[in-house]
This record gives sequence, C-alpha cells and structure tokens, in this order.
Amino acid sequence: MKKSLQKFGYVLFISGIFLFGLMHLLIALFIPNLAGWSDPPGKLTTVLNEIIG
Repeated sequence: MKKSLQKFGYVLFISGIFLFGLMHLLIALFIPNLAGWSDPPGKLTTVLNEIIG
C-alpha cells in the first residue's frame, strides 16, 4: 500500500512540475503577440486571460 501511494505521489509531483513549466513556456511564447497591457489587472493576469490560463 505504501509503495503504490508513494509512486502515485511521485507521478503527481512530476506532472505538476511539467504543467508548471508548460504554463511558463506558453506565457513566454504569447507575450510577443500581445497587443498591449491593461493596467489594472496587470501584465501576468492579462497574459493568463489571453491564453485561457
């Protein structure tokens, strides 16, 4: 039981790291295509709204 739960935790941890990195990559790729910033809500929120993040 403990080994399978530990492996499940590893899978969740690795997939979380992968999704976190993928989101940062998408933000970095989308920023040059952004027409302009709208303050407020700010730069990061604008990019996340544009890429449906």
